[in-house]
Amino acid sequence: MKKLFTKINYQYIVEHLIEPLLNRQDGDEQSKILLKNYLSSLSFSKFDNSNSPLNIETIMAMTTEEKELLVKFWNDNQDLLRLALQAKIDFGSDGNEREDYRSQAMNLDNQSTKDFAKYTLQDSSGTILRDRIGKGPLVEAVIKHYCENHDGLTLTRLQEIFPKALQRRLDVVTFEPRSFRDYFAPVVNLEGRELYICRQWGKGSGGIDNTQYFIDKARALGYKIERIES
Repeated sequence: MKKLFTKINYQYIVEHLIEPLLNRQDGDEQSKILLKNYLSSLSFSKFDNSNSPLNIETIMAMTTEEKELLVKFWNDNQDLLRLALQAKIDFGSDGNEREDYRSQAMNLDNQSTKDFAKYTLQDSSGTILRDRIGKGPLVEAVIKHYCENHDGLTLTRLQEIFPKALQRRLDVVTFEPRSFRDYFAPVVNLEGRELYICRQWGKGSGGIDNTQYFIDKARALGYKIERIES
């Protein structure tokens, strides 16, 4: 049975709807002001009613500019932020608070090696398809372009071209994801159904970066991919 709706999240709405509208030259200023105010509300996290200062709701969405600024702020001030967190661990007001901060520090350590590299994607003729995109969007762009330029594809055939072994844990493409948070909102229809493309790329718990497996496959298909350090 064909689905009557598509499940998307706030981040998808920001990146694929609101930001393109804001970048249009013919938009009226009043509408842009309203959209910017809405974006501001999405990027605020709200404290819950518990006593823990670290127990906050997840931010619903961020603009591209906000993400870049926060990454830059972290990269420029990483040592100072870690020192402040260590001070809270050593001198927290009580045991529970110190454990909260210790857990947060462990999470930061797990994330500190995250690779924020960007990529430029070109087709076999050298035409730039996307510029300065992250790992997940790179995978999405390659698969979307491949589907649009190869008629008669089936899910079975596409899974042979982009097998699960590339990602190592999840299907790269599927009609029925086990968890929607692991997949982009559909941008491709295949066999009359919405195709979900995996968004989980990078180093896993074993320290292996699955992105390179996908890049090697894409290059074998004729795509040109250049890494841009950021």
